[in-house]
Amino acid sequence: MANDSAHSTPPRLRPVSGIFSASQKPGVAILRRELRETMIHKLLGLSYDEWMADFLPANNADVNDNAGYEGLFDKVPLDQGEDKMYGPFVDAVNKAEILDRFELAQTYSKYDKTDNAQKKADGGMYPKGSLAVKDKRTDWAEVEVFIECKRDALGQIATYASSVFEYQQLTHHFSVVILGSWARLARWDRSGVIFSSKFNYKQEPAKLARFFWRVAHASAEVRGHEHTATRILPGSADYELLQAWKAKELGKEDLVAKRFVDSLSDTRPWWRLAVLDKDHGTKEVPCRQADVYSAWRRGSSHSGLHRSQRL
Repeated sequence: MANDSAHSTPPRLRPVSGIFSASQKPGVAILRRELRETMIHKLLGLSYDEWMADFLPANNADVNDNAGYEGLFDKVPLDQGEDKMYGPFVDAVNKAEILDRFELAQTYSKYDKTDNAQKKADGGMYPKGSLAVKDKRTDWAEVEVFIECKRDALGQIATYASSVFEYQQLTHHFSVVILGSWARLARWDRSGVIFSSKFNYKQEPAKLARFFWRVAHASAEVRGHEHTATRILPGSADYELLQAWKAKELGKEDLVAKRFVDSLSDTRPWWRLAVLDKDHGTKEVPCRQADVYSAWRRGSSHSGLHRSQRL
């Protein structure tokens, strides 16, 4: 995993298996159990300070230790059930004015409409004005940091991390796990996850405030966005081009074009990818997110990119 700051010696990574367990109702539980068992040897841990220094290093306008943040989470109840935590927690972070062009949303009651598995995270950090914030609904294509307020949920959290990769073009992404008055930070990539040591965010609110400040003020690349991918949005020239392809009447013999048109589902984001061709330089091709993700899951991202280029 790539470091975002230099160290004279590499940090000591520690296995953190056993910090979570999962039990869910039959059906949904199968995938979560498999992911939990798969992930158990891919969990590593760093101290909070090492984790922050490696993945979200300080900038010149960093959050001071506890100045102005004492009591930030005092109104977050711990004895009234998880659903009573979400609102006060989200309000506390949003009112602290540390999220720049983002804001937290509580999304625990509404799943992503395009997700057949109907998964929904407890909350997340989204761009201001996004539908996820307005509707209080999980949106895997827009979430920057997802938040879970559950103690026994490794399999569940892993499925959410997988969903973020499925919907977005990312090298890595971040999440926060709330365990009562304790919190852990997580950085996910294709090889596994590195958790921070847990800390009491009630007693040390600046630690969580510092995380949100840094991730909100970080560049898109530091937040994990792949710089070779540009999302195709409604109204853009690429979007109109793809809509025109969808409207074409194709003959049965035109199998390649038909397969391309059939892949243009409205349930997944569309992207323009810059593909490096050693003979002809960088080419840009439009494709659907699921095509690239499916290729990655098969173990060969190159096949997905070339398929998109052919189409």
